[in-house]
Amino acid sequence: MVLDWGNIIYVLIGAVPALIVRTIDSCIEVKRIKLDEKKWQSKYFLEEKNRILRNLHKSIAVLYYSTVSYVLGDVKIKNIEEYNEYKSQYSSFKINKDLAKIYLNEIENSKISEFFTALDYAQNNIYADLSDDLDFKKYYPDDFIENRKKINTTNKNELNNMLRSSYDKALECLIDKLNPEYLRK
Repeated sequence: MVLDWGNIIYVLIGAVPALIVRTIDSCIEVKRIKLDEKKWQSKYFLEEKNRILRNLHKSIAVLYYSTVSYVLGDVKIKNIEEYNEYKSQYSSFKINKDLAKIYLNEIENSKISEFFTALDYAQNNIYADLSDDLDFKKYYPDDFIENRKKINTTNKNELNNMLRSSYDKALECLIDKLNPEYLRK
């Protein structure tokens, strides 16, 4: 049997381009799959990040206005349910603050923490201002009233300034995260 080198070379010349095209197609497909995966991950994580930051923004606003009405306004907590609702808003803010921590830089976290500190001062004022006749005794220790009267409260004007400035700073650091400049144009 004699090999016909001409036919072998002819077949090889025909197969090599097909092999090259198939290899290029495979590489393109692998890159497309990787890009689709990155796109999906980016979309998922951006949606999650925005959801967490929106929740933080909402809890800051809700808690700020509740706190201002209780501390600086004429609104007084009338019953344990109302107090628990306020405490629930406060807890929600703390959770959202901790969840958002990974998406904020050091300065932004500091601004949110400053608002948290102002809220702590306001909490003292709210707690100290609770009516003695509210049914808190079954929820709190026996010395509730006595301990409440020992709490250090903050002057209302000072507290108003502290709450307002820290609230503005906290919202300011979320504005660019939730509404970037290039989206506002």
